[in-house]
Amino acid sequence: MPALYIREQGSTIKRVSERIVVVNKGKEILEIPIADVDSLAVFGSVQITTPALQMLMERGIDVNYFSYA
Repeated sequence: MPALYIREQGSTIKRVSERIVVVNKGKEILEIPIADVDSLAVFGSVQITTPALQMLMERGIDVNYFSYA
């Protein structure tokens, strides 16, 4: 299973059913089943909603935060 890297500044990571959805400027830029995600790397100014974070934690998926330089 691959790692998911989110670098698009201003994005929001949301949960929709059993999927991770990334939205930026009101447009959906990525949708992926949670079963296809092994870990999540977030760079800079990216938000994760509470339901999305809860789903990630329940499945033991690592979430890593990095600064954006």
